[in-house]
Order: sequence, then structure tokens, then C-alpha cells
Amino acid sequence: MAAPTWKIKTFGSFEVTSKDAVAKFRTRKTADLVALLVIRPGEQLSRECLAALCWPDSDASRQSLRMAISDIRSVLGEDAVLADRDRVGLNAGRVSVDVVLFEKLTREKRFREALDLVQGLFLEGHEEDWVVPERLRLTDMIATAAVSMLADDPGDENASVAKRILTVVGCREDIHIALMQAYVRRGQTTLAIAQFEELERQLDELWGEPPSQAAVDVLESAPRPRVASINRPSWRHQLVGREALIDDVVTTLSQANLVTLIGPGGSGKTSLARAVMNEVEGTTWFVDLTPETTATGAARAIQTALGLPHAEQSEAIPAVARFLRSHPGLLVLDNFEQLAAVATPMVEALAKDGQILVTSRVELGLRGEILKRVGPLDLPKMGASLEEVRLSPAVSVFEHRARAANDSFTVTGDNAPSVVELCRRLDGLPLAIELAAARVVVHSPAQILASIQRSMSAIDSRQTSGVDRHSSLDRTIAWSFDLLDDDSRLAALASSLFAGPFTEIDVATLLPNTNLTKALETLVRSSVINADTSSDVARYSMLETIRICIPNLAENRNEFQPRFLACMAHKAREVEEGDLRYEERLRRHQSQLANYFAALDFFVESRASIPIGIRLALDLMPAAAVYALGDRLGAVLTTILTWPNDEIDPALRAQVVMASLNLSANTDDLDQSIALTQAQLPKVAGNLKLETQAKLQLASLYKSRGRYEEAMTLLDWSIGHFDDLSHHERARALYLAGLTACCMGEHVRSLDYHLEALKHARKGGDRAQLIRILFDVGSELAHLGRSEESLELFDEAVEHCEILDSRKLEGLTRWQQGDALLYMNRPEDAVPILQRSIELVMEVGFKAALKWIFLKMGEALAKCGQPVTAVRLFGKAVETRNAESRPLAVYEQNDLDKTMEIVRGQLSQNAIDRHWSEGAQASWEELIEEALSAGVPTASPM
Repeated sequence: MAAPTWKIKTFGSFEVTSKDAVAKFRTRKTADLVALLVIRPGEQLSRECLAALCWPDSDASRQSLRMAISDIRSVLGEDAVLADRDRVGLNAGRVSVDVVLFEKLTREKRFREALDLVQGLFLEGHEEDWVVPERLRLTDMIATAAVSMLADDPGDENASVAKRILTVVGCREDIHIALMQAYVRRGQTTLAIAQFEELERQLDELWGEPPSQAAVDVLESAPRPRVASINRPSWRHQLVGREALIDDVVTTLSQANLVTLIGPGGSGKTSLARAVMNEVEGTTWFVDLTPETTATGAARAIQTALGLPHAEQSEAIPAVARFLRSHPGLLVLDNFEQLAAVATPMVEALAKDGQILVTSRVELGLRGEILKRVGPLDLPKMGASLEEVRLSPAVSVFEHRARAANDSFTVTGDNAPSVVELCRRLDGLPLAIELAAARVVVHSPAQILASIQRSMSAIDSRQTSGVDRHSSLDRTIAWSFDLLDDDSRLAALASSLFAGPFTEIDVATLLPNTNLTKALETLVRSSVINADTSSDVARYSMLETIRICIPNLAENRNEFQPRFLACMAHKAREVEEGDLRYEERLRRHQSQLANYFAALDFFVESRASIPIGIRLALDLMPAAAVYALGDRLGAVLTTILTWPNDEIDPALRAQVVMASLNLSANTDDLDQSIALTQAQLPKVAGNLKLETQAKLQLASLYKSRGRYEEAMTLLDWSIGHFDDLSHHERARALYLAGLTACCMGEHVRSLDYHLEALKHARKGGDRAQLIRILFDVGSELAHLGRSEESLELFDEAVEHCEILDSRKLEGLTRWQQGDALLYMNRPEDAVPILQRSIELVMEVGFKAALKWIFLKMGEALAKCGQPVTAVRLFGKAVETRNAESRPLAVYEQNDLDKTMEIVRGQLSQNAIDRHWSEGAQASWEELIEEALSAGVPTASPM
């Protein structure tokens, strides 16, 4: 048979060459398709599968596949592709593929020849979903081949090949150990020690952990044992944020014989145990029990670590106990959870004669056992400065590990929000953070954050070591999941639907006829869920990392999701229809917000139970406004409106439309919002409630656009229908009328409207509405010189904000309070109030408010002798408003003009123009930091 025409290289960069040419495909996707097909040349894959893998986000994936096949034929030849109506493959007779030859040579145990083909990782630079698992599989094969090669022949040439392979695949403990064994077999102990030290250095940089006991055992078998003389790093300085826990464990061990470090997988229990070993006085022994599943195996591992001869099970434990009595020290039993059911009596017996430190995901439940929970790393507080963010334990670990992967990386003002959210999303778990940080070599923190929204597989290690649990978060969670009984697995699966706190009754609605009390207790003791039993009703929660991974471990999660949606919708309806005060309704909603949105995510994806899902979304409108979740809920409503009309009841769709428009009031495109609202008016005509909502919404948009007369016309219509309106609707109409009059510079008229609105708001029971009216009335009173009355209303507004626990509303209140203080000629008091306003709105992500707050902050700073920062803030606020077609109101323009007169007495016009332009172009984050760092000097004379 003629030699293959094309040689295809997949190890390293992807190349397709012949004797005379280099294949050039029309698109990168076509090359991806060839790469996918060459993994199994001669085999045919379904067109549907190929289209989904290569064009996962395209509606025209089948058409793209046809075009790609045509391109492959034009480049490689018509007979290079084998295809029929349903399946596609490559003609094995026309291609020679390095990965296929590699697998063939490996099967034939021709390891050296196979490894010579490996010039890089499989398809370097390609990160498609199908590539990553294939790369991990082949990397494992490469490592196994290297280990087998050295086992067959430990000579210099093979050692050189193995070292080259390490530079390709990264840190693989199994290859390092094989090299150490090769050197020991050759009597080259010095080289074995050097290899150990290189392994130690790499593991320290990558994971902050030492080599395994298996690596230490190799050195102990060498002709000149040097294990004890090897300098080990100080674990204390590497474990950021664990200093207090290390000290606590060391102190406890001085008073007790059995301490268990308990926590979920990836929380850093092993590293903490190593650090404790470094701190305690005397001898220490470390036993990795990961491979052991029986009491006999565990006993043999302990005897090996202590240097004792292996004895029968009946004699093993007494022998170990005698040794511990005569050799005081600390025995560390690492990864004990899979032995909890069979080997705890052994631990109890040993603890009578020696000090035992156990790491486990499961409580041992022994008398005298002292538990020390290894929780997540601390995250930065809301509103923390960049320096505080970088010093926080979780972010510090991320930055340290990221710099090991990419030495140019640093946490900056631009990427800090993504890094913090990523660490928060990963629950502060060290392993998860380190896995994510390792991806900084190819992706930004924002990209990594986006990639883990649905799956944690995106942060699996590409540098897999022999320690399996360190290479994949999914595998780490699977280890815990596999140890559970059937009922507990079902309970874990049902619990994983809850993104926030839940109760036993909540899980029972999804999983009836199950002994939940026992199952939940098992999950708590296994570190799968956390329990808070300090209140009247026990509440449980699951770490987000575990919550996302668990569905990948079972196939029946989908059967719970419709019940979960119904459960959450029922909870929301129960709150809305219950005889509760407004603030109590909001508080109950707030406690379930994460669960509500988890249910809505399922609803939007599945389009199941449409009336139930829509009702849930509508019931969340008040809470979304108070807790700054309008954008998220708005995205749900917008998606619903894209569904076909015949799927949704017309009356229900009309409510969705109005809710969506109500949430769009603060969007950047005012004209689009106005057009959408105008288009809805004819559709709601005749339904007084919906028509009033639409006209009030349109009036609010007209006001923001500067179309005050048109706004007043609509408000007059609404006020004219007072007899048919609730107190809440009356208050809103009067409140908007007051705001519009204020924008027109009519402060007396504005105050009259606001005072009437306040009366109805106090009767309406909507505390969020009451807060807004209180701070606007307070501002109007300050404008009219009624200072004491103004301050009383602001104090009342803040009290209501605290009752609601709404940082968004408190931030807006502080903004208006700062404005009032400026009218009282107290700019030095206004500065800290406005700084607090900025902090509060940023804590909840309500950045849209800054274009108003910056105007008042700039005025306060100008009057306190800081004109440069003032002008920069003005530039950002005014130019942003102009770009959004949100002109300054009459009173805002008047205030700005007066302030600029002060500034012109301090800066030249050229300086003003320069600082204004620089401020307009600066990032919000830069200006926020500038505003928050401004001091409060004595006010300048005005």
C-alpha cells in the first residue's frame, strides 16, 4: 500500500504537512475539525456530534460542518474524507498521525520511541471542551510511558528523555519518583536527592505542599539515606491566613492526644498538618492514607512510616502503641475519611499512648476527639482598598499562585473586582483558588470567572501530578461523594439545587419518603454541607464549589429541578400573600434571594412551568429594587419576552412587559426605554392599574431625558385618577411630580408634592418608597433653609434603611444628605457622608448612581480646597450624563456653575480643561479611589 500522503502533528502545535506542502485550511474551526477526526482515523463520528463539539454556540453548526468538510477535501484530497449522510471520518490510509503512532508504540512497550514523538502537550493553544479531557488522558499515558521506560532501563539516555518529558507535561510526581528510583538503582544517591529537591521546589511553588511519603520512601531506600538532612521549607509563612489556626492546633495538641482537622476537600488540611508538624517539638511522622481502604492496610502504612516491621493485624496496633509510648512524638494520619467506618478503633487505641493528628473530611466520632474545622480563606471586606484586597488571604494566595504561572501578573485596580469575585465564587477554598490561578498563564481573571459559571472543569490542572486530588476539583468532590450512602447522595443532590440557605423541610419537598434527618447529619459530618443550629430552625448551606460539582456526579438531578422551581415559587407567593409588614416581607425574600435566582436560572434554561416561573419573577420585583438586583431580574424578564406569544398568557405577558420596563428606568439608552414604554401604552389601555404603571414609568423616563412638560402631563393624568389608585400608587405619582418640579427649579412646588407623597407613603406600607421620599423631602427642606427639619428626615430615612438592611437605599440617602449639608454651607461634613454614599452603592454594584453622587462630591471637595479632584469628578459625571442623553437638571446646572466659579479662583482655565478631560477619560475605579482617599480639610471661605 502506498505511503500515507499527509503527516499530522498534534503534540505541540497542530500541523498538517506532506513531502512538498503545508496544509492551510480556510478557518481555525476547520483545523479543529481535522484535529478531532485524527484522534481516531478510520473511525466515523456522527455529524451531529461533530457540529456540537466544533460549533457549540452556532445555530448554523450543520452548515458550518458541511463547509469545513468541503474545505478539508479541497486541501487534503477528495478521498481523504470518508463521509455519508450521518457520519464523517478521515481515511486512515491517507494520513499518518503522531498521537496514533504514540499509542501504538506504547501498547507495544516501545516507550523510548513513543516518547520521542512527544514534542509538546496535545494540541497546545487549543482549549476547546473536547481537547482538555483528551489532553489529560494523553498526558497520563505519556507519564506512564516515562515511568515504564525507566523501570525497564534506568540508564542515562532514558533519564534524559524523562527529564525532557517533565519540561513538556509539567510537575508529575510519578516521573520524579521514577527518576529518583533510577538514580538509586544506579547508586547515584546525590542525583536522587537533587531530583527530590527539584520535586519539592515545584510542589512548593504549585501547591504549597511537600512531596508524598512515596517520594520520601525512595530516599530512605538509598545507600546513603539523607532524608533527615534535607532542608524543608517553613510551612507557616506559606499558609496565608492560617497562622491563628496553626497556633490553636499546636496549643491544643499540648493538652490533648487526639485532634482532627476536618473540612471539605481542597480546604488545605494536609498543608495545615504539615505546618503543625513544623511547629511542634520532638519527632513527627506523616502517614498518607489515601490509598488505604482497610484497617489492615492503614496499620501497615503506619508501621512503614514508623520504621517498624510489618506484623499481623492482631499484633500491629499493640506494636505501634508500644513504639509511641517509648518514642514521644506526633503521628499525623492524613486523608482518613475513607477509613472512618473501619479503622477508628485503631486511632482510639493509639491515642491512649501517643499524640495523633488526623486530617479527614468526616468526623471520627471518638471520645476525647477535638475537632478543628479548616474553613475557607478569608475574603476581602466589601469596599476594601486595593492594598487591603491584595493582603486578604484568599487574594494573596491567588496572586502568589498566578505569579508562579505568569510572572508578569499582579492584582490591579482593573482586575481586582474579578479576582475577588472569583475567590468568592470558589468559596475561598485554597485548592480551587490555586487551580484557577494556574490558568492565568492563558486567561485573565475575568475570563476564568466566566468559564466556571456552570462547571469547575475549566480550572482542572493541566500539570497533573501523581496526587490525583490536586489535579481536579471535580475529583476532589467525587472522593467525598463516593463515600456517602445512597440516601445521603440523594440528599446531597437535592441540596445542591439550593444556592443559599435551606432547611430540612425545603429538602423534604424535593425528596419525600427519605430519612432526611440521618442523611443530613451524614452530609454535615462528611463536610458536604454546613449546619447553622443557632436559631430556632437549623439551616444548612453548601459551598458553591461543591454545589456546582455534585450534579456532574449523578444523572438524576433533573428530576428534582421542577420541584425546586415550584418550591421557590410557593415560598415567594406565601411571603407576598401573607399578612406581613413590608420590611418583614423584604427580609424573608432577602434570605432566599440566592435560591430564588437559582430556580429562575433553571426556569429560563428549561422553559418549564412557565406560569410558575413568571409568577416567581414578578414576586421578586420589590426585593430586586431594594437589594440592587434589577439587572439580574431584568435579564430574566427580557429573556421571557423573547419567547413566542402563544406560550404565555396575554395578561401575564403584559405584567412581564411592565415589570421589565420598570427595571429599565436606569439603563443607559433612555430613548430606547421611552420608545418601548410608548409602544406598550396602547396594549394596556383600559386596564387602569397597568395603564397607570406605564404612564408613571414613561413620566419618569421623560424626566430623566429633560422632557419635563411631557412628564407633568402624564403625572397630572395619574393624579386625576386618585380615587382608583392605592396609597402606594398615589405616593409614586406625587413623588415623581415633586422630582420633576425640582428639576425645573420650582422648589416650593416640589416640596408641596413631596409632602403630599409622604402622607400616602406612610399609609402605603412600602418602606423602600418611604425612604426615597424622606430623603428627597429632606433635600428640598435644606434647599429652602429648613435645616433642622431636613436632618430629622434624613435620620428617619437611615433608620428605615437599617431596618431593611438595604445598602443601596442607604447609599442614595447619604447622597441626598450630602447635598443637604452643602446647602447648609457645611461642605466639610458633606465629604465623609458622600464618601460613605460611594462605598455603599459600590458594595451592591450600583455604579449607575455615581454620575449623580460625583456632582455633589466634586462640589464638596471644591468648597474644601481640593479643586483638582473636584474637576476630575465633574468631568466624569457630566460627560457620562451627556453621553447617555441625561442632561443636568436646572438646579444641578446652577449648583455646578456656582462651584466652578470657586474653582476658577483656584485653577487656571487651561488646568481646568485638562483635569476635566482627564477625569472624563479616567476609569470609575480610579476616580472612586481618588474620592475616597480625599481628606477633609477646613472649608475654604465662600
